[in-house]
Amino acid sequence: MRLMKVLAAVLGLLVAASCWAQSPTDAILVGDKGYIPLPPELVCEPTVKDAQWSPEGRSVLAIRTRILATPVQLQKLLEARTPSAQPEMEETIVLWSAIRRTSQEIFKLPSHQGTVEGVGWFGGSDVGFAIVRYHEGPTPWALYRIAASSGQMKPIATGEQSELWIPSPRASLGLALHMARPGRELAANTIQGRVIDSDGHIVATFSTPGFGATSWSSDGKRVYWRAFEAARAAGAPPTPVRVHYNALDLRTGAITRIDKPNDIYEEPKPLLQLGAVTLSGPKVTPSPRALLLSGEGPEGGQALITGDFQGLAKLSPTNDAVLYKSNDALFVRPLLQLGADQLRELRAAAERAEVLSRGKQCALALIMYASDYDDVFPPAGDISSQIMPYLKNADLLQGFSYTYKGGPMKDIEQPAQTELGFVQGDGGRAILYADGHVVWKKD
Repeated sequence: MRLMKVLAAVLGLLVAASCWAQSPTDAILVGDKGYIPLPPELVCEPTVKDAQWSPEGRSVLAIRTRILATPVQLQKLLEARTPSAQPEMEETIVLWSAIRRTSQEIFKLPSHQGTVEGVGWFGGSDVGFAIVRYHEGPTPWALYRIAASSGQMKPIATGEQSELWIPSPRASLGLALHMARPGRELAANTIQGRVIDSDGHIVATFSTPGFGATSWSSDGKRVYWRAFEAARAAGAPPTPVRVHYNALDLRTGAITRIDKPNDIYEEPKPLLQLGAVTLSGPKVTPSPRALLLSGEGPEGGQALITGDFQGLAKLSPTNDAVLYKSNDALFVRPLLQLGADQLRELRAAAERAEVLSRGKQCALALIMYASDYDDVFPPAGDISSQIMPYLKNADLLQGFSYTYKGGPMKDIEQPAQTELGFVQGDGGRAILYADGHVVWKKD
């Protein structure tokens, strides 16, 4: 029963979408699956800095900035010729659960104390992390562990202000890197690193004379980066720079030299794609942009996610929701997943309902016309201009044909069986009858 109510609501959404002229469809077909965006849900109030899905798509971590001053205090600051101070700001971390459909603030930090630099998730787990940089104190850099199930947040590592955190995309490990201070045993540009797991344990340590752009192994337990060297033989001109790769094993901290990685991790190719388009219309600065969800293939289609897209949009790893920023707030639109045949049936039902609706309005327009002209239907032919004043929307005449011969309504003996015309649809037509009712008939 609940499923039928959901499908009925979805059918209503599809009918409403089909009545929106020149709009994207609100359903997408990819392979053997169909996707329909459901109404949006608020995840986080303004102003959102960043947000990240958990690997299984069950949770979202978001960073929010807000002004602590009241509207009255802000007004006084604006009225002051020389404001004495900036309004106090606060950064918070918000955890949203896709299972409970609720959000909770799990961390607050006044802006004069520090900033939340980033949030994310340990690979392949429901354990999140947050990077916080403090302006004062003995620990300018802190790595926090976040349990998605409870929202509990605790520091698991600290470091220097220059610390850089690089999480593994697949394993529950990450790299904390910083530039070492030159000394007797350490040369300039030496990078020191720690491998930290999701429980805060230091799995391994290492140092390297350089650390460039990285790529990961397919299991996320090794990281690779390119290293350069110039080959020069004694008394001979230098040969071109040769390139090799360094491979770091996160489990041991050992760094080995290899010619080229052969198991590079690649992000899974999503079934659905997100894209933004600039909306046409009145000149607005900046120009509003729409966020569209689309699928490949002849039946793929497009669905409008929001008409006010603000640069942050992420499809959940399980393709069951879209996370996006609009009006400086964070929203999620769940995606109802159906079988492809089931969605085709819903699409066809939505189109039939829309054609029947247009037929009903055309039938009522004909009856109102006749009432205004001594209860006489117009003669056969193109009567679009005659009934248009009763419709006020030219799109309602799309596919409409008037087939009745015309004449007084009193001459019609059986109005419920007398056809006035039809509205052509895909695979059938809506038949209009003189009593105002409409029936679908397959071609």
